[in-house]
Amino acid sequence: MSRGLAVFLLVAATLLAYAPVTETGFVDYDDDIYVSTNAHIQQPFDAGSLRWAFTSFYAANWHPVTWLSHMLDWAVYGRNPLGHHITSVLIHLASVLVLFFALDRMTGASGRSAFTAALFAVHPLHVESVVWLAERKDVLCALFWFLAIGAYGRWVATPSLARRLVIVLLALLALMSKPMAVTLPLTLLLLDFWPLARLRPRTALGDVIEKAPLFVLSAAAAYLTVLAQRASHSIATMQACPPAQRLANAAVASVAYLVKMAWPVRLAVFYPHPGAALPAWKIVGAAGVLVLISAAAFRLRRERPYLLFGWLWYLVTLGPVIGVVQVGEQGMADRYTYVPLVGIFVALSWGMRDFVASFAKPRDRRVASRIAMSAAVLLVVALVGATRFQVRFWKDAETLFTRALAVTERNDVAHAMLGLLRGRQGRFEEANAHLSQALRIHPGNAQAHLDLGLNLLDLKRGDEALVEFRVALRIHPSDAKVHVNLGDLLEQRGNLDEARSHFEEAIRLDPEFIAARVGLGRVLTSSGRLEDAVVQFREALRVDPQNAPAHDWIGTALAQLSRYDEAYAHFAEAIRFDPLRADSHYNWGTALAKQARYREAADQFAEAIRLSPSSARSHFNLAATSFFLEDYVRAWREVRLSRSYGLEPPPAFVSMLSSKMPEPR
Repeated sequence: MSRGLAVFLLVAATLLAYAPVTETGFVDYDDDIYVSTNAHIQQPFDAGSLRWAFTSFYAANWHPVTWLSHMLDWAVYGRNPLGHHITSVLIHLASVLVLFFALDRMTGASGRSAFTAALFAVHPLHVESVVWLAERKDVLCALFWFLAIGAYGRWVATPSLARRLVIVLLALLALMSKPMAVTLPLTLLLLDFWPLARLRPRTALGDVIEKAPLFVLSAAAAYLTVLAQRASHSIATMQACPPAQRLANAAVASVAYLVKMAWPVRLAVFYPHPGAALPAWKIVGAAGVLVLISAAAFRLRRERPYLLFGWLWYLVTLGPVIGVVQVGEQGMADRYTYVPLVGIFVALSWGMRDFVASFAKPRDRRVASRIAMSAAVLLVVALVGATRFQVRFWKDAETLFTRALAVTERNDVAHAMLGLLRGRQGRFEEANAHLSQALRIHPGNAQAHLDLGLNLLDLKRGDEALVEFRVALRIHPSDAKVHVNLGDLLEQRGNLDEARSHFEEAIRLDPEFIAARVGLGRVLTSSGRLEDAVVQFREALRVDPQNAPAHDWIGTALAQLSRYDEAYAHFAEAIRFDPLRADSHYNWGTALAKQARYREAADQFAEAIRLSPSSARSHFNLAATSFFLEDYVRAWREVRLSRSYGLEPPPAFVSMLSSKMPEPR
């Protein structure tokens, strides 16, 4: 196969497989944390955003290149998810082509290299990495990883300091995209074994030493990752997930990935961790399969070295994500196969060729090769169809988790997510049913308790909501979100001291949590500590200068400090960033009324009423300003409206208005 034809077919197959991504939006499952509501990546691309990208442990990771990628996308596409998805698909396509050229250069086998790249391009297990925007780190990491492999092949052929530095730079970029690349130096050692055939027992130590800079980078990246995940309390404790359970699940998951590779059906965004529920036969069977494959690959290392290469690549690159260090609640994840399956694809591609050759007579080998090529094409076509089918489940979170419930068992996370989504849709009975089921499956699911509490709040069942929030906090005391929601509820109930303590704890856990800063600022404002409140609101605006609630509240605090010009500027900013925010118009009007600027105040109250017609307080304040403007007819009309929405104006005001003009009949 010519390189030009191979490239054309790889591009066509990849784009065809991922064409349905045009119907995919932001999925409210980490896409919000990474992109759609992440104020950090939505800021102008400047020194401040660069500093944040390189110094932040946000989202329990240190991956500055990933953050820079999202920042660039946001600068170009904004809130249009299509552009973000196109970028991910194009990065994936670039990885496909780089992998093809790297393998082709090192092996000289264009057809087999193309088949390996095609399997990587269109396998359904890779949909999660390509289509889930929160996994942009996967496709970026793979791209730099494969570029490093290609650069290494060129360096082996023609060594030079410049080429060696390029390898180090590309390895660094891979690590700064996703720390899974810590095994990159080991994959270069595997390339020394096959296909470069430069690894010899007497020179093995030298081969390791020459990669020392890469091992140092990997160690540094691993250290930063542990710091980031400990800071966010993402690493499971030994009590929560004992070592025996981790090792058992690792063995079973390693084999399960191979099964899903061969038969990619019933794929889900979340697979629950089995914990202690794995039967002994499954653990022993999985361990036996791993031992047998390892023994067979080792035995055939001389006549078919690609088998040992492919198998070790799979095991080595899967190591950081197999769950020995348990991060999150999943037992396995499709995205973890993105780079590891390259080794299996290599073994299959080269193995297919040798398998055909071993059964065909010399004169029939050309026919056999054509049959093998036809089989490969049919397999790729089938995988394209399967990938298109899988991409459609990523249309939105509801479709994604409905599918997860359909193909997995006892999936508390899927139930919890559907409960959250149903609550947002106002379908509270269904929401509570899903959340209750999630808690029956896993009573320790703090997120489900939190979401159930939020639904109960919407149903005006505050006492029950408070119980759920406290249970969530008892399960996960280091979850800043729980502290903020509990603080919000306590603030609404007038318990300002306890509310303040929860907002302060949320800030201690996450100093850049905007909702916690705004919540603390609100409580301080209500307590009369206006200067301290302004400090909190300014911190929130430092993180997100476009945060409308922070602008609104700092405007309110500044107005109470009689710093009216500053207050008005912040009210204007709040409205600019959220034109439908009626509260900002109301607060602006209140501040203007204090300065006896009644005409302007009346305009603000009228706009607040236009945006929120049932706001009784806006109707009453418009009545008051109309009184001072001597527009008594309008004042009486607004008094009636405020009454109709449940607010009885003070008798003294009604008396004053009656003295100017009797209430119209």
